[in-house]
Amino acid sequence: MNYEKLNIVDFGRQLLRSGDLDPVYIILREEAETQPELVRRFMLAYWCFYSCGAAAFLAERQHSFWNWVERAARNEQPAPQGDRWPRARERRHFRGPKCVAAVKWLAGKFPEPEEAALAVEERGPEFKRIRDYVVTWPQFGPWIAFKAADMIETVLGAEIDFTEADIFMYDAPKAAAVMLHSGLGNESGPPGGEVDWALRYLDKHFGDRLAPPSRSRRVGLQEVETILCKWKAHVGGHYPINNDLREVGESLHRWGRVSPMALRLASYLPGIEGGKATR
Repeated sequence: MNYEKLNIVDFGRQLLRSGDLDPVYIILREEAETQPELVRRFMLAYWCFYSCGAAAFLAERQHSFWNWVERAARNEQPAPQGDRWPRARERRHFRGPKCVAAVKWLAGKFPEPEEAALAVEERGPEFKRIRDYVVTWPQFGPWIAFKAADMIETVLGAEIDFTEADIFMYDAPKAAAVMLHSGLGNESGPPGGEVDWALRYLDKHFGDRLAPPSRSRRVGLQEVETILCKWKAHVGGHYPINNDLREVGESLHRWGRVSPMALRLASYLPGIEGGKATR
């Protein structure tokens, strides 16, 4: 894509200001205030497929949740909104026979699907305990375990300590840190110190800002991970400003034909009109 590339500071400020940092967290926090069980079912479906629209539809199937999730996992019949069941790039490996087997395992482990998010929350407040627990689920690796903990903390207000979370064990933020260092900090020392340098640099520019959506604490490792990942994609030409706001809005409106929750969540998106970001 052709668009103006921003440095990481201006880009990160834009993410924090517009709500594009994690728009899913913003809309879910609104819903969690009145329907926490529905949101917990949404979370599990979202962790599986990473699609807001599909997660909303599946969350509403309270008494047939696992039948519908298995149908989505098999992906042999069209989804209710007319297309194939989605898999976001982040969960592109959650497919095929292993995916179906994972769904069957989860259904046996959590007959009431909202129990999955509760089980994650109960492993807190140390992130490491949550990670070590979630990676025991089939087809759930360290990165989705990190995002599960992040959502539990940000959306449901659980107190989780991410101090010992190593966001640079994941490929995208580590590559972004190296790229940032090579562009700005190459005079700061020999190769190998890119990660520590990047953390200090980003803390200097964002550490005094309040983290959305609650703004009850300062920006931490969770937000830094997202800024780094999205900035890497932005510089590579794959993430224009307000990209997630647009994509989330479009997904929710597409699924809104069959999901009242999807339409309701779309109404919570900041700066969105008809699925398009206005700022």
